[in-house]
Amino acid sequence: MKSIKGENNEEIGMLILNIKESYIYNLISDIKLPDEGQLYIVGKDGNYVMNPLNRIQNGKVDYVKYELYIEEILKQKNGTFIKEIKGKDYLLAFQTIDSINGVELGWTVFSMTPVDIVTSGIDSTKVTLYKIGLVCVAIGFVISLLITHFYNAQLEKRYERKYSIIMERERLASLGQLMGGIAQSFKTPIVSISNGLDELNNLVGEYEKAIEDVTVPDRTKHEIALKMKNCVDNIKPYCSYISDEISAVKGQAVNFNDSTDERFTVDELIKNVKILMSHEIERYQCEMNVDLKVGGDTSIRGEINNMTQVMNNIITNAIESYCGSGGKIDLTFSKKGHNLEISIRDYGCGIPESVMGKLFKEMVTTKGSRGTGIGVYMAYSTIKGRFGGTMTIDSKEGEGTSVNISIPLKG
Repeated sequence: MKSIKGENNEEIGMLILNIKESYIYNLISDIKLPDEGQLYIVGKDGNYVMNPLNRIQNGKVDYVKYELYIEEILKQKNGTFIKEIKGKDYLLAFQTIDSINGVELGWTVFSMTPVDIVTSGIDSTKVTLYKIGLVCVAIGFVISLLITHFYNAQLEKRYERKYSIIMERERLASLGQLMGGIAQSFKTPIVSISNGLDELNNLVGEYEKAIEDVTVPDRTKHEIALKMKNCVDNIKPYCSYISDEISAVKGQAVNFNDSTDERFTVDELIKNVKILMSHEIERYQCEMNVDLKVGGDTSIRGEINNMTQVMNNIITNAIESYCGSGGKIDLTFSKKGHNLEISIRDYGCGIPESVMGKLFKEMVTTKGSRGTGIGVYMAYSTIKGRFGGTMTIDSKEGEGTSVNISIPLKG
């Protein structure tokens, strides 16, 4: 139930929405949370639409007045951040549903996941491994090796689960940003296709009249047919462009943890990055230059969507380093021995020395409440874990940053 207000903000009636709770759950059924994660839906007025922990509070109280993290969520609408709530750090991920089937909603789905669950499983396993190690020393070196190997495997599985949760949050946040840019870039080709179809329709009418009129020479008919062919040829590139955009976005929409033994080329990677980042680069008046010192058909083993996500995160950081003033971003692809070397260079604000030493050890950010620090940490983990490569960062405050990736090409 919600009030309906007039032009002068006076209440003129009440609107009763009869929505089954099961339907609301279906809206967010694909969101995977750990056991201790909590999921809510909040309206644009700050009141809960779905509070599964205390249903009687749904739509009853103006939570914005004292739950300040809801106010931050409503301002940002889409994204993630870490917030201390009642003395405990939580990872908040949220996405706004503006409308469904033409019905305006303004609902924001958000999850709260205690940050400590990411590390608690690892810490407890370390204690267990230590105790088991003491026992294994007593009963023999061979048995200790076997037991340690077994528990290391369990530790890796637990870490992978926590890691996948964080990576999925980051993927959803970046996907939300990409969708806005893709929607803008669709306007021009769609309008061009529409105009081309209108012109083609007119030419079809002319051709039909020419066929029926015996006085019209064959040369005129051929000219009309040629114009029709030209219309079709003009429409085809726009259709291909839209198809490429959809394929690129579809790749980023799959689960980020999917990993295959496939291969992709440098040209395919550059194409994906340009499609997905062109709007952000143009929006912030940046210029991206690609220096290709290897063959475009150079093959890389792995999942192209994982590498595209890594590149997008780093380029987004490069764009933001200029603080909206615009600047140059250089992408260089070269080969050193049996490794592919990728360098992403900006000339922006740089990274403070106090942050540089922590980049690959923990999730840190220089963006304040706007950042989570997940992007760089995720990129490093992906390059190391899924491509068997290395990643280094050279940066100096006021001069810019260079992110250097090295990936083995053998095998």
